[in-house]
This record gives sequence, C-alpha cells and structure tokens, in this order.
Amino acid sequence: MARVQQGNLKIIDTSKLTKQNFSGGGGPMDPVTQYQFELYKKDVENSFTKIDSHLTVIENKIDTEVSKALEKQTKWLVGSILVITGIALTVIKLFM
Repeated sequence: MARVQQGNLKIIDTSKLTKQNFSGGGGPMDPVTQYQFELYKKDVENSFTKIDSHLTVIENKIDTEVSKALEKQTKWLVGSILVITGIALTVIKLFM
C-alpha cells in the first residue's frame, strides 16, 4: 500500500514499514505514525501561517481606518475652532 503526501506528492511504500511495539513513552515512533505526525505538523504550520498573514491584513485595515478617523477628527476640530473664533470676534465687534 502506498501513501501520498499532499503538497509535494511524496510517495512512500507503507508495505515495507514495520510497526514496532514499544511499551511506553520515550521510545522511537514507528514510521507510519512519524509520517502522520509530520503531515499533521505541516498542516498546523500552514494554518498558523495563513492566520498570521490574515492578522497582518486586518492590522493594516485597522491602521488605515484609525488614520482616516483621526484626519476627520482633526479637520472637525480646526473647523470648530475657526467658527467659534469668528463668532467671538463678531460678538466683540458688536459691543465695542
């Protein structure tokens, strides 16, 4: 029986692999289990890479939105200060 690894298409002949019967932890893994472990390990690493790249995209979007909001807030604040100053000067001119 042959197994095919996803991705690199690594083919191994599992009929030549022998399962060893160990009586507890610490011993070497049999080849089939080691192969399955490596496949799962690669899947997990790929998942973490995808998550990390997605988080980077989200971080960039958040930075852009915060920058836009800060720019709008600054414009609003400057505009409000100008309007209040204009009103104050008008009131002062009326009473002088």
